[in-house]
Amino acid sequence: MNYARELDIEVLEPMTDAAHWVVERPLGLTIAVSVLVVLVLSTLGSLLLYLVQYWNYQLTREPDGTVRVRRGLLTTRSVSVAEQRLRGVEIKEPLLLRAGRGAQATSVTTGLGSKGESNLLLPPAPVGEAHRVAAEVLGVPESPTLTPLRRHPRAALRRRMVRALAPVLVLAAVLAVFAPDWAWQAALALLPFAAWLGWDRYRSLGHALTERHLLSRGGSALRETVALQRTGIIGWRISQSFFQRRSGLLTISATTAAGDSAYHVTDVGEADGLALADEAVPHLLRPFLEPTPDAG
Repeated sequence: MNYARELDIEVLEPMTDAAHWVVERPLGLTIAVSVLVVLVLSTLGSLLLYLVQYWNYQLTREPDGTVRVRRGLLTTRSVSVAEQRLRGVEIKEPLLLRAGRGAQATSVTTGLGSKGESNLLLPPAPVGEAHRVAAEVLGVPESPTLTPLRRHPRAALRRRMVRALAPVLVLAAVLAVFAPDWAWQAALALLPFAAWLGWDRYRSLGHALTERHLLSRGGSALRETVALQRTGIIGWRISQSFFQRRSGLLTISATTAAGDSAYHVTDVGEADGLALADEAVPHLLRPFLEPTPDAG
């Protein structure tokens, strides 16, 4: 304030004028303008952060097959991944980025883990570019992450609808008892969004098997599609909750020495899930499966 006074700059007057403007305007207009200001500032902040983190981004492959990522404005970061440590790729689509048809690509690599950004291959970019980079890193003409995925049973849709709608209905019931009459009606207004969220979570579910990779996809707020090398799978973990058992579903997890250590195929049909695990890595799970009696 002292510096402003010395430079004959009035600081309080603009703030006072802004406060008077807010008081004199309708509440709806004030809220709309506030939201717009927040959106503009957050967008500008995101752009600035993107430039600082990913300035001069370079993805190169060395003659020996090593993949090298280099990026950064204030601090330059460089990560090298030897080809023999690569176990797959993952396409990540946060909800807002997905709405703009964007995605980012990461590697599934031994020795790097899954924390931080050391496994980043491509920062937020058009989704087509993310798939192209995944193919380049894996050294194949087309990325396995573009493989058509098999849908999960309708029972998986019911589970997601129940988990999405139940909290809203419970909230509305509580508000109907303890809050004014309009509160529970406002809560019910969230039902369409909750239903869309449940449907989107189901729509994101899928799995597939190619000659070299196990494919799995899931998530809504963050949709993740992983292509994991079948040769990198070292074990299987099979889980089934009480409600999954009643619906004929289970979750199979491929364990690996890379990335997140386990990648899940969630709410898959019992027979399909076990068959998928057996086919992905023959003889690994088969000794633990009950043989099917021959017909006749």
